[in-house]
Amino acid sequence: MRKKITKIILLGVVLIMGLSIFAGCGTQQEISFEKGNASIHASLEQEISIVIRSLEEWSKSDAANHITLDEKYDNSFFEGKALVIVAFRTASNVEIGKVEISRRQGHLTVNVVGEQGTMAIVDSVILALEVSSGDIEGIRNVRITTNLTKI
Repeated sequence: MRKKITKIILLGVVLIMGLSIFAGCGTQQEISFEKGNASIHASLEQEISIVIRSLEEWSKSDAANHITLDEKYDNSFFEGKALVIVAFRTASNVEIGKVEISRRQGHLTVNVVGEQGTMAIVDSVILALEVSSGDIEGIRNVRITTNLTKI
């Protein structure tokens, strides 16, 4: 009797683990974007990665203390679009070759590929990426990945 209960419990655990693995295997969706304009106006001490869906949301974010958006980002811009803002510190003389945005379930990943100069001089990189608001519906967090090779 004890062996039967142990087998049932073990089978239940394996079944739950299998289902949780398959539930996490959502497909990855590429998101199209246009490069926008923003600049850093205060020292950037930490990475910033945020999705902005309205001017009100932007003004309440901590990122607004470090970044200035272009004037074109007004209420009419946010009627069908959103901004994905990523900023990070890296070596000087960064040349960005490619930026990709992908979505998997509630997570957005911004992958930055390019070249960087010497680490003796630290610089900041900011990207304002204009996306369709429908493409980022349900996004809970943004992650930055970089693949910057040394020149």
